[in-house]
Parts: sequence; structure tokens; C-alpha cells
Amino acid sequence: MTSRIRYLAIGSSEPDRVARFYMEYLGMEEIGRSSAGEVSVTDGVYNLSFLPPGDGVRQGLSHFGVAVDDIEDVRERLAKFSPGAKLERDRGGVHYGEYRLQDPEGYPVSISASEFGMSSLDRRVPSIHHLAICERAGQKVAEFCADVLGLEKRDLETWRWIQRQLTDGITGFTVLADADQVREHGQEVTVDHQREGLNHFGLEANVPELLARLPREANATQRTDRPDSHDYFRVWDPDGNHFDLRSVGFWSRGG
Repeated sequence: MTSRIRYLAIGSSEPDRVARFYMEYLGMEEIGRSSAGEVSVTDGVYNLSFLPPGDGVRQGLSHFGVAVDDIEDVRERLAKFSPGAKLERDRGGVHYGEYRLQDPEGYPVSISASEFGMSSLDRRVPSIHHLAICERAGQKVAEFCADVLGLEKRDLETWRWIQRQLTDGITGFTVLADADQVREHGQEVTVDHQREGLNHFGLEANVPELLARLPREANATQRTDRPDSHDYFRVWDPDGNHFDLRSVGFWSRGG
């Protein structure tokens, strides 16, 4: 099965205001909006849909979505690897997937057989190349993402309690430990482990150029908690969701 992460659902009481931040400062373009207030934008690969919270959409970073070439393959994989999970119909259109299921921790994943309304891949700069979820049952969730969603396991020798790496060929996907596990191992809990479920994403960009145009309110701060902190920044959008910035090629090289 061919699969690719192409969707992020972000809950907001002011979808238009937050979407405008991503368009004005990150170069994304609008691909659709509704009378209910839903707004979807793209970086050329991802559909970022800013949605009013409710009906499976939580405030802030809510959930991700996978585009597949064969929905029947997903049904077969669910029956084989996760027989208790259900593939349910969703609203579809540009703002949602056509289907939805839940991972082993109960967090939703959107599924689309029509690329979430994205007709092609248009790799731009800046663009999303990293996605992190934070869940306690990390090993089980990572296996689910590989066996059911079709993501490829990566760097197995580095898989351990704190993180497990997968990829779809474009996005580096990380399953992180939750805050309680970090405390249990005697380590400091950072923002990367505080929010369970979809935690943050990362963009590759011309970092100095992008930092120069971001507003002060974005609070762009160098990530000194990483050994390779050069051109590694954390940024906050108007709703308090955080994302990382790295130099072009970092995650695509396997960083």
C-alpha cells in the first residue's frame, strides 16, 4: 500500500485568524473555506485544515491524516493487525478525510483516498517535513502506524522508550514518550512531551530569512536543548501551537 501523511487538523475558535498567520508568514496558500468557518491552506504537500473544535476535533493540534491509494487495503490491514479498530466514514471534502479511525491510544487519524483534495505534490520552501505525536503506548502506536497506516520504520537501532522514528518518504514521523514516562526516567519534561496526541510539526526553511519576517509574537527561540542546535528554532502560532524550524534538507536527510 502506498501511503503519505498529507493532512493536519488544527482546532481553533478563530480559524481564519490562525490560517492567515500561516499564509502571511510561512507562504502557505488557501485551498478552501466554508460558511461554518473552516479554512484549509497548503504548503504544496500538506493540507492544513483549521477547524472549529468539536465532533472529534480538539482545540489546538488535533490529529493527522494519511492519504492512501487503496481504502480496501486499509480495511484488510485493520482486520489483520488491529481487529478492534473501526474504519468509519467522515465528512470528506477539502477540510476532512473521507474516513477516520483511532490509533491504539484512542487518538483519531483521518484517511483519504483522494489526497485530501491535493491533486499533486508541489515541494516548496518552507514546507513540512517532520511530525511528532506523543503517546504512552509508543511501541504499540508505532507498530500500528507501520502495519496499518503503511509508514516505514526507520533507524530501528535508535528505537527506545523516548522515541521511535518512521517515514513516508517525505515526512519524518516520530512517536514520542509522554510526560509521565519522561518523569519516570528522571528526565526533564519539555514542551515536546507535555501534550499527548499530535504534539508538533517541523518545517524546513531558509531559517534566517524566515526568522527575519516572523512577528515578535511568534516568540521564535533557538532550541538549545538539542546538540545540533544551529538553525534549530521553536516557533508559536497565534493560538499557542508550536512548530520547529530547521534548515532545508535536515529531516529529509534523516535528521
